[in-house]
Amino acid sequence: MSDSPQGPGWWQASDGKWYPPEQAPGFNAGAPAAGGGGQVDIGQCFQWAWAKYQANLTPMLILGAVVGGVPFVIAVVSSFTGGITSFALLGLGIAAGFILQLLTVQAGLEVAGTGSLNQQTMFTPRANIGAFIITSILFAILAFLGCLLLCIGLVFVYLIFGLWPYAVVEEGKSAMDALNRSKELTMGPGLGVTFVPMLVYLIFAGGGFFIGGGSRFGTLLAVFMAPFGSLVGAYIWKSFKGEPVAP
Repeated sequence: MSDSPQGPGWWQASDGKWYPPEQAPGFNAGAPAAGGGGQVDIGQCFQWAWAKYQANLTPMLILGAVVGGVPFVIAVVSSFTGGITSFALLGLGIAAGFILQLLTVQAGLEVAGTGSLNQQTMFTPRANIGAFIITSILFAILAFLGCLLLCIGLVFVYLIFGLWPYAVVEEGKSAMDALNRSKELTMGPGLGVTFVPMLVYLIFAGGGFFIGGGSRFGTLLAVFMAPFGSLVGAYIWKSFKGEPVAP
Protein backbone atom coordinates (compact mmCIF):
# COMPACT_ATOMS: atom_id res chain seq x y z
CA MET A 1 0.00 0.00 0.00
CA SER A 2 1.25 3.46 -0.87
CA ASP A 3 0.11 7.05 -1.32
CA SER A 4 1.30 6.99 -4.94
CA PRO A 5 1.81 4.32 -7.66
CA GLN A 6 5.12 2.49 -7.33
CA GLY A 7 5.22 0.89 -10.74
CA PRO A 8 3.18 -0.54 -13.65
CA GLY A 9 -0.07 -2.18 -12.64
CA TRP A 10 -0.53 -0.40 -9.33
CA TRP A 11 -4.19 0.51 -8.82
CA GLN A 12 -6.05 3.01 -6.65
CA ALA A 13 -8.75 1.76 -4.29
CA SER A 14 -11.73 3.68 -2.93
CA ASP A 15 -9.70 4.63 0.17
CA GLY A 16 -7.39 6.70 -2.04
CA LYS A 17 -4.41 4.39 -1.45
CA TRP A 18 -2.42 2.60 -4.16
CA TYR A 19 -1.96 -1.19 -4.13
CA PRO A 20 0.27 -3.58 -6.15
CA PRO A 21 -1.19 -5.58 -9.06
CA GLU A 22 -1.31 -8.84 -7.12
CA GLN A 23 -3.75 -7.31 -4.63
CA ALA A 24 -6.27 -6.33 -7.30
CA PRO A 25 -9.68 -8.00 -6.91
CA GLY A 26 -9.91 -10.98 -9.21
CA PHE A 27 -6.14 -11.11 -9.77
CA ASN A 28 -4.92 -14.57 -10.71
CA ALA A 29 -1.17 -14.91 -11.14
CA GLY A 30 -1.59 -18.09 -13.15
CA ALA A 31 -4.11 -16.69 -15.62
CA PRO A 32 -3.61 -14.22 -18.44
CA ALA A 33 -4.86 -10.72 -17.84
CA ALA A 34 -8.09 -9.62 -19.46
CA GLY A 35 -7.54 -9.12 -23.15
CA GLY A 36 -3.76 -9.56 -22.97
CA GLY A 37 -1.35 -6.78 -23.88
CA GLY A 38 -2.99 -4.93 -26.76
CA GLN A 39 -5.73 -7.54 -27.23
CA VAL A 40 -9.31 -6.58 -26.40
CA ASP A 41 -12.39 -8.75 -26.72
CA ILE A 42 -14.98 -6.08 -27.57
CA GLY A 43 -17.88 -8.37 -26.73
CA GLN A 44 -16.42 -9.14 -23.31
CA CYS A 45 -15.66 -5.46 -22.83
CA PHE A 46 -19.31 -4.46 -23.31
CA GLN A 47 -20.53 -7.39 -21.23
CA TRP A 48 -18.28 -6.41 -18.33
CA ALA A 49 -19.06 -2.69 -18.62
CA TRP A 50 -22.82 -3.29 -18.70
CA ALA A 51 -22.66 -5.66 -15.74
CA LYS A 52 -20.67 -3.15 -13.68
CA TYR A 53 -22.94 -0.31 -14.75
CA GLN A 54 -25.94 -2.23 -13.45
CA ALA A 55 -24.14 -3.31 -10.28
CA ASN A 56 -23.27 0.32 -9.53
CA LEU A 57 -26.44 1.82 -10.97
CA THR A 58 -27.13 4.48 -8.32
CA PRO A 59 -23.65 6.09 -8.25
CA MET A 60 -23.41 5.76 -12.03
CA LEU A 61 -26.69 7.59 -12.55
CA ILE A 62 -25.63 10.31 -10.10
CA LEU A 63 -22.29 10.70 -11.85
CA GLY A 64 -23.98 10.84 -15.24
CA ALA A 65 -26.51 13.40 -14.03
CA VAL A 66 -23.70 15.66 -12.82
CA VAL A 67 -21.60 15.23 -15.99
CA GLY A 68 -24.61 15.92 -18.21
CA GLY A 69 -26.36 18.42 -15.96
CA VAL A 70 -23.59 20.87 -15.09
CA PRO A 71 -22.84 21.88 -18.72
CA PHE A 72 -26.58 22.11 -19.38
CA VAL A 73 -27.18 24.44 -16.44
CA ILE A 74 -24.21 26.63 -17.42
CA ALA A 75 -25.49 26.80 -21.02
CA VAL A 76 -28.98 27.76 -19.88
CA VAL A 77 -27.71 30.47 -17.54
CA SER A 78 -25.33 31.77 -20.22
CA SER A 79 -28.22 32.16 -22.68
CA PHE A 80 -29.72 34.81 -20.42
CA THR A 81 -26.51 36.79 -19.93
CA GLY A 82 -24.00 38.67 -22.02
CA GLY A 83 -20.69 40.51 -21.92
CA ILE A 84 -18.29 39.71 -19.13
CA THR A 85 -20.75 37.34 -17.47
CA SER A 86 -20.88 35.17 -20.58
CA PHE A 87 -17.08 34.99 -20.73
CA ALA A 88 -16.98 34.11 -17.03
CA LEU A 89 -19.52 31.33 -17.57
CA LEU A 90 -17.51 30.09 -20.55
CA GLY A 91 -14.43 29.84 -18.34
CA LEU A 92 -16.46 28.11 -15.66
CA GLY A 93 -17.76 25.62 -18.20
CA ILE A 94 -14.26 24.82 -19.44
CA ALA A 95 -12.95 24.36 -15.89
CA ALA A 96 -15.93 22.19 -15.00
CA GLY A 97 -15.31 20.08 -18.09
CA PHE A 98 -11.75 19.30 -16.97
CA ILE A 99 -12.87 18.27 -13.49
CA LEU A 100 -15.84 16.23 -14.68
CA GLN A 101 -13.72 14.30 -17.15
CA LEU A 102 -11.15 13.57 -14.45
CA LEU A 103 -13.85 12.34 -12.05
CA THR A 104 -15.43 10.16 -14.74
CA VAL A 105 -12.14 8.51 -15.67
CA GLN A 106 -11.37 8.08 -11.98
CA ALA A 107 -14.72 6.35 -11.46
CA GLY A 108 -14.14 3.91 -14.31
CA LEU A 109 -10.72 2.98 -12.96
CA GLU A 110 -12.11 2.51 -9.45
CA VAL A 111 -14.73 0.07 -10.70
CA ALA A 112 -12.12 -1.73 -12.82
CA GLY A 113 -9.91 -2.10 -9.74
CA THR A 114 -12.41 -2.83 -6.97
CA GLY A 115 -15.63 -3.78 -8.72
CA SER A 116 -17.60 -0.97 -7.08
CA LEU A 117 -17.83 2.81 -7.00
CA ASN A 118 -17.75 4.53 -3.61
CA GLN A 119 -20.57 7.05 -3.69
CA GLN A 120 -19.09 8.98 -0.77
CA THR A 121 -15.77 9.74 -2.43
CA MET A 122 -16.49 9.65 -6.17
CA PHE A 123 -16.52 13.46 -6.42
CA THR A 124 -13.16 13.84 -4.67
CA PRO A 125 -10.33 14.24 -7.23
CA ARG A 126 -7.45 11.91 -6.41
CA ALA A 127 -5.23 12.75 -9.38
CA ASN A 128 -3.03 15.73 -10.17
CA ILE A 129 -5.54 18.26 -11.51
CA GLY A 130 -2.80 20.51 -12.90
CA ALA A 131 -1.24 17.68 -14.90
CA PHE A 132 -4.68 16.65 -16.14
CA ILE A 133 -5.50 20.16 -17.37
CA ILE A 134 -2.10 20.66 -19.03
CA THR A 135 -2.33 17.30 -20.80
CA SER A 136 -5.87 18.09 -21.89
CA ILE A 137 -4.71 21.37 -23.43
CA LEU A 138 -1.81 19.67 -25.25
CA PHE A 139 -4.18 17.00 -26.51
CA ALA A 140 -6.58 19.70 -27.73
CA ILE A 141 -3.73 21.32 -29.66
CA LEU A 142 -2.90 17.98 -31.29
CA ALA A 143 -6.59 17.50 -32.10
CA PHE A 144 -6.73 20.96 -33.69
CA LEU A 145 -3.69 20.20 -35.82
CA GLY A 146 -5.38 16.94 -36.79
CA CYS A 147 -8.44 18.89 -37.95
CA LEU A 148 -6.24 20.75 -40.41
CA LEU A 149 -5.69 17.43 -42.22
CA LEU A 150 -9.32 17.17 -43.36
CA CYS A 151 -10.22 15.81 -39.92
CA ILE A 152 -8.58 12.48 -40.74
CA GLY A 153 -5.67 13.46 -38.55
CA LEU A 154 -8.10 14.20 -35.73
CA VAL A 155 -9.26 10.59 -35.72
CA PHE A 156 -5.70 9.30 -35.58
CA VAL A 157 -4.85 11.69 -32.76
CA TYR A 158 -7.66 10.15 -30.71
CA LEU A 159 -6.74 6.60 -31.72
CA ILE A 160 -3.11 7.04 -30.71
CA PHE A 161 -3.16 9.51 -27.81
CA GLY A 162 -6.72 9.09 -26.54
CA LEU A 163 -5.82 7.04 -23.45
CA TRP A 164 -3.88 9.90 -21.86
CA PRO A 165 -6.53 10.57 -19.13
CA TYR A 166 -6.02 7.09 -17.71
CA ALA A 167 -2.25 7.52 -17.71
CA VAL A 168 -2.57 10.73 -15.71
CA VAL A 169 -5.17 9.43 -13.25
CA GLU A 170 -3.90 5.89 -12.62
CA GLU A 171 -0.16 6.19 -13.18
CA GLY A 172 0.35 9.83 -12.18
CA LYS A 173 2.05 10.68 -15.48
CA SER A 174 3.00 14.22 -16.43
CA ALA A 175 1.61 15.76 -19.62
CA MET A 176 4.17 14.51 -22.16
CA ASP A 177 4.62 11.20 -20.36
CA ALA A 178 0.86 10.59 -20.44
CA LEU A 179 0.69 11.19 -24.19
CA ASN A 180 3.72 8.96 -24.75
CA ARG A 181 2.21 6.29 -22.51
CA SER A 182 -0.95 6.22 -24.61
CA LYS A 183 1.10 6.05 -27.80
CA GLU A 184 3.17 3.23 -26.31
CA LEU A 185 0.06 1.16 -25.55
CA THR A 186 -1.79 1.83 -28.80
CA MET A 187 1.18 1.63 -31.16
CA GLY A 188 3.07 -1.13 -29.35
CA PRO A 189 1.15 -4.04 -30.91
CA GLY A 190 0.44 -1.95 -34.01
CA LEU A 191 -2.47 0.36 -34.77
CA GLY A 192 -4.03 -2.39 -36.88
CA VAL A 193 -4.50 -4.42 -33.70
CA THR A 194 -5.73 -1.55 -31.54
CA PHE A 195 -7.81 0.29 -34.17
CA VAL A 196 -11.20 -1.28 -33.36
CA PRO A 197 -10.87 -1.08 -29.55
CA MET A 198 -9.71 2.54 -29.75
CA LEU A 199 -12.53 3.40 -32.15
CA VAL A 200 -14.97 1.95 -29.62
CA TYR A 201 -13.24 3.96 -26.90
CA LEU A 202 -13.52 7.13 -29.01
CA ILE A 203 -17.25 6.64 -29.55
CA PHE A 204 -18.23 5.71 -26.00
CA ALA A 205 -15.64 7.23 -23.67
CA GLY A 206 -14.83 10.30 -25.77
CA GLY A 207 -18.41 10.79 -26.87
CA GLY A 208 -19.65 10.81 -23.31
CA PHE A 209 -17.72 14.00 -22.59
CA PHE A 210 -18.61 15.95 -25.72
CA ILE A 211 -22.15 15.10 -26.83
CA GLY A 212 -23.86 17.21 -24.18
CA GLY A 213 -23.29 20.62 -25.67
CA GLY A 214 -25.95 22.17 -23.45
CA SER A 215 -28.82 20.59 -25.42
CA ARG A 216 -31.56 18.60 -23.75
CA PHE A 217 -31.06 15.53 -25.92
CA GLY A 218 -27.29 15.70 -25.54
CA THR A 219 -27.65 15.97 -21.78
CA LEU A 220 -29.80 12.84 -21.63
CA LEU A 221 -27.26 10.94 -23.72
CA ALA A 222 -24.38 12.14 -21.54
CA VAL A 223 -26.14 10.89 -18.41
CA PHE A 224 -25.65 7.34 -19.71
CA MET A 225 -22.71 7.68 -22.09
CA ALA A 226 -20.24 9.36 -19.74
CA PRO A 227 -20.23 6.78 -16.90
CA PHE A 228 -20.71 3.80 -19.23
CA GLY A 229 -17.97 5.12 -21.50
CA SER A 230 -15.65 5.42 -18.51
CA LEU A 231 -16.11 1.70 -17.86
CA VAL A 232 -15.43 0.85 -21.49
CA GLY A 233 -12.35 3.06 -21.43
CA ALA A 234 -11.07 1.55 -18.18
CA TYR A 235 -11.49 -1.98 -19.55
CA ILE A 236 -9.62 -1.13 -22.76
CA TRP A 237 -6.88 0.66 -20.79
CA LYS A 238 -6.41 -2.32 -18.47
CA SER A 239 -6.47 -4.76 -21.37
CA PHE A 240 -3.82 -2.86 -23.29
CA LYS A 241 -1.67 -2.99 -20.17
CA GLY A 242 -2.28 -6.73 -19.81
CA GLU A 243 -3.88 -6.28 -16.38
CA PRO A 244 -7.05 -7.86 -14.97
CA VAL A 245 -10.27 -6.06 -14.18
CA ALA A 246 -12.44 -6.75 -11.17
CA PRO A 247 -14.80 -9.67 -11.86
